[in-house]
Amino acid sequence: LKGTESNAACLSSPDGELHLRVESALSFGVEATRIYGELPTRLERSGKPIGPLDQMIAAHALSENTVLVTNNIREFQRVEGVMLENWAT
Repeated sequence: LKGTESNAACLSSPDGELHLRVESALSFGVEATRIYGELPTRLERSGKPIGPLDQMIAAHALSENTVLVTNNIREFQRVEGVMLENWAT
């Protein structure tokens, strides 16, 4: 979990183990799956492909109509319609 040691959402236990505090989790539903199926073609046609896991993350954000918080703005800007925010800057 790269970069988590400086994140307020991470907690260290006395034994040095790193634990993440998760407020809630969203399921990867039918709409996210549909969008994920379309993204590779859309991105390849635009000449701006991104990795498959980033496609999955973007599809999930699009399906939930929610802001994607990332330090990788450059990569996710390639996905039309995804709302981005960088908390690291």
